[in-house]
Amino acid sequence: MIFTRIVIFGVVLVLAAVGPWFIFLPLLVLYVFLYIGTEVLIIAMLVDSYFLYNTGTWPWYTIATTILLIFAHWLRPHISLYNNK
Repeated sequence: MIFTRIVIFGVVLVLAAVGPWFIFLPLLVLYVFLYIGTEVLIIAMLVDSYFLYNTGTWPWYTIATTILLIFAHWLRPHISLYNNK
């Protein structure tokens, strides 16, 4: 189980850097729904801090990832996969 999570996260990281976006985004959303996904937020913060240092712009990667995580955690109980009733 942990091996699968590490492999999927590694694929997400590689696709984020060099892969096509139409494969990266669905895999990222799937990763966030399957796992907690807070490490994705840390990666977004690192990307924003590296590329946006001293530019005065908003940290869009961190904001978008935070919204995605909040939405995923809100939606998770409403999905039939996680609903035990």
